[in-house]
Amino acid sequence: MDFLPDDYEQTKTANGYMKLPEGDNKLRILSKPIVGWQDWGTDNKPIRYKMNDRPLKSVDPKKPIQRLWSMIVWNYTDQKINILNITQKTIQNSIETLVRNSDWGMPNTFDLTISRKGKGQQCEYTITPSPKKELSFEIVKAFKETPINLNALLVNGDPFTQLDEVTKGMFHEEPSVLSVNIISSDQHRDLILIFAECEPTFERDLKEKVSKADVDFKDWKNLKSLMYEKVKLSALKNRDEYKTKEFDIF
Repeated sequence: MDFLPDDYEQTKTANGYMKLPEGDNKLRILSKPIVGWQDWGTDNKPIRYKMNDRPLKSVDPKKPIQRLWSMIVWNYTDQKINILNITQKTIQNSIETLVRNSDWGMPNTFDLTISRKGKGQQCEYTITPSPKKELSFEIVKAFKETPINLNALLVNGDPFTQLDEVTKGMFHEEPSVLSVNIISSDQHRDLILIFAECEPTFERDLKEKVSKADVDFKDWKNLKSLMYEKVKLSALKNRDEYKTKEFDIF
């Protein structure tokens, strides 16, 4: 397991940040977490420390220092790149259990839903993984356009502006996600043939949708390989429905 640092051990004891309100909160983890400690100052603002800099006692004895995980995530509710800070041991333990399970593994390969029930100290959290699926091109694009330096958090800096270094995504473990290859000539031909049997306005409307998701898109021949299956399935669905309509006319 290399999701967490090698020397990591679990303790016994909006504004760019994702919150976990009551109900279901769906996300995709996009980076390995930085691990440290979190305390709270007298101004009710978080004070964070590196792993080796844990203070002997908290500022407020009623608020114990907590182990902190900070990671970059895709927030499905807001459709944005966010930082998620996790101090709840229930959530940390659940994610660590998934990572150690060979059937699941690294959490960048599936979505997570963190369900919260209750408020304050009475909160209960349940973590549910979704079936594995490839990361969408739109999410990878958003990640690249939102540079974040998680390490700035551990010196109580601003991770969105102190960009002397930038946190990397976990995409090197899924090379296909970063692929910028375009579809082959055979794939291009197949799409054209399918579009010829679709509703007259379907291809035009679909082009508009794809161009909004990929600013580099100009024509089907330069469609990203990552988007090919999604486009093809959409076209096949429209073709089949259109054929049914034609048949009904007679």
